[in-house]
Amino acid sequence: MKKFLYLDESGNNGLDFSKEGVSKFFVVAGILFDESSSENIINLSKHISKKYFSNSEIKSSNIGNDIKRRKEILNEIIKGDFHIYAIIFSKKSIFKNGLKYKRSFYKYLNRIAYKTMYDLIPSLSIRADEHGSKEFMESFSVYISKNFKTSNLFSKSDFEFENSKSNPITQIADFVAGTIAKHYENELDPKEILFPIINSNKLLPIQFWPNQEYGNLKQSEDELLFPYTELDNIIFDISQRSSKVFIDENSSSKDEEIVLQVETCKILLFNSTYGNRGKYLPTGVIVNQLNIDKKRISEKQFGRTVIGPLRDSNVFITSNLNGYKLITSEADLREFIKYFDHFIKPMIKRIKKYRESILIASQNKIDFLDSTDYDYLKILMDNV
Repeated sequence: MKKFLYLDESGNNGLDFSKEGVSKFFVVAGILFDESSSENIINLSKHISKKYFSNSEIKSSNIGNDIKRRKEILNEIIKGDFHIYAIIFSKKSIFKNGLKYKRSFYKYLNRIAYKTMYDLIPSLSIRADEHGSKEFMESFSVYISKNFKTSNLFSKSDFEFENSKSNPITQIADFVAGTIAKHYENELDPKEILFPIINSNKLLPIQFWPNQEYGNLKQSEDELLFPYTELDNIIFDISQRSSKVFIDENSSSKDEEIVLQVETCKILLFNSTYGNRGKYLPTGVIVNQLNIDKKRISEKQFGRTVIGPLRDSNVFITSNLNGYKLITSEADLREFIKYFDHFIKPMIKRIKKYRESILIASQNKIDFLDSTDYDYLKILMDNV
């Protein structure tokens, strides 16, 4: 089925951060949906326009710093049949890399935006707002035509500008992009703005460029009631770093299973950093995000194909009946051990019982653990 990505950008190309009004970030964000969901989103946009904007255009800038009103609108927006997609460019980091001129700035963003969007979702039609500063989107369109002339993906119909005043879907993209940008520019607690989006499970893993450490945000209400200890925070830091190492080392892989593992790692990392770090993500939620473009994996395959190899690669993941999450505290570690102990100890006891029965019946002639390969099992059996 054909997929659409309606995008808008927030921020400017200025790199002199001593000047007032120069943004620290450049945000490209929007909504991703199947063509069949268009009518649902149009009706939703018209409803929001009537309820909050007096039947006029939905604009993030018109809400400004009215956080309460913004959250009310977000709670309406997340009822739509779409996922939210975003790339965050840290302009200060780009400046350090020597991109001091507008042409270099946009060229860099073009390359990253193309790779991120089309590599993950090849069969995609992009629509962008034609109003405001459209330098990035225009240069992106030129970049595609110059670099991918032979590809059928980039025909004229695959990248077009839309008039936001007359296109209700583009207005939703404007509000999403503006909201995410406001969060990062103002360094807000995610409870202030992003929680409605995060809790809806509609937010796809946010892409950060250049790659940067995931910053610590303020604690959730649960964390304030049960504050994490210094040891918990050390474990949290180790878990995040091990996840980021896996992502960095495997992001360029073309192996489908490794791609799924990287994407899962990003989802879990995002959840622990920008959501509630104690919250488990249901298997179905993760698998649905992995299958956002096409059916790639089932819930039944997920544990063996994705979670197992991630754990083998030293990514710290715990699980229970509620789903999966990164290990972020001493309690998580203990629950992880308890979970596996539930399976391991009975297995060892069973092996011990079988061995003793065979030894007795054969008068010690048959010991199926006589190989040195099983010395560790003998030690374990002596202690259960």
